[in-house]
Amino acid sequence: MTSDDCVLFYIDGDGTMKAIGIRGLDSIDLVSGKLYASVKDSTGKVVATYIQKDGGVTDAASVTLYGIITEDWTDRGNNIGGKPYYDYEIYTNEGTVEVSVNGDRSKGYLEPGMLVSFVKSSDGLYEQSQTRTDFTILSDTTDDNVCQSDAGTSKAIAVAANKLNGDLVEYASVVKKEADGTYRSAETDVARLANDCKFLYVDAKNGEEGSDLGGEIPSFSDETGFSNVLLVLDADGNVAAVIVNTNSGKNGCDIFGHTDHVYGAKELTITNTGTGFTASADKTWVVPGDEVTVTVEVAGTAGQVVSADTDVTVTLTGLTGADKITVPEDTLVGGQVSATFTVGVNATYTVALSGTVTAAPAP
Repeated sequence: MTSDDCVLFYIDGDGTMKAIGIRGLDSIDLVSGKLYASVKDSTGKVVATYIQKDGGVTDAASVTLYGIITEDWTDRGNNIGGKPYYDYEIYTNEGTVEVSVNGDRSKGYLEPGMLVSFVKSSDGLYEQSQTRTDFTILSDTTDDNVCQSDAGTSKAIAVAANKLNGDLVEYASVVKKEADGTYRSAETDVARLANDCKFLYVDAKNGEEGSDLGGEIPSFSDETGFSNVLLVLDADGNVAAVIVNTNSGKNGCDIFGHTDHVYGAKELTITNTGTGFTASADKTWVVPGDEVTVTVEVAGTAGQVVSADTDVTVTLTGLTGADKITVPEDTLVGGQVSATFTVGVNATYTVALSGTVTAAPAP
């Protein structure tokens, strides 16, 4: 048992002796082969202790910080305690902090624009390696195809209402494109905020601090339909942190910094088992309400023509429209015929084409 004012002495990563009140600390991992010592008073309580430990210790009273990496200073690597450390600046829900990171994932793995969470150490030293990860990566800015992240720790959403209903936040589970080109929530769901929920406002487009909205969660932009919020979930499934992108409107981006598709968009798959033609679509990612134009192009030898009207069979999943595209007689090789289909609400979207288009020398 320790006294209320027991002091822990330890050597931090740069070889400096440091002292900290032990009652305010989290658990400390002991390492085999290291030195430990303690001093007890007349009552048997430990009043001072020493541990031989690489790096810092964690204050139990500290909270998890949520932030966006704003600066990469890995070109100014430091050698601390015989180990290479690389520096980053992170804007967090408690302001800007500078961190020094060691490990095989300390350089080139952490990147500006990434959303992360971490527990602030007493000495600013961290490790990011295959065996120890002090930073939890909440988003992956290198994957341009990520439009939703829901791996049990975080969920990208498009907020449907700009006001909280008590401790609930309503978000769009399905976003639909309207005839006028704007987006609205077609279906909604709710998430419950934890009592100590943290708020962070970022500018995901520029990878920096966003406009502080004082605990408000704005609706997503009906102009872009981008996911504008990342919910970080705790072990109970409640929202431990709300990270808001304040730059998700026109010329902005989604919470991950992407600009190529709206929230909840799903990939459209085009398959062609036919012969004598190729097929393509004008969209790769779609949401309900989108109009997709599919184009059939006649293949063959230049100068040849289709001898008779020919139907290409169209089989749709998640879309509505005609069940065939007719290639007219006398269409030259390289000629194109298109049809437009409407995207509905579905888990998957496919357009499958089949048939045979025959081109022959012109009579």
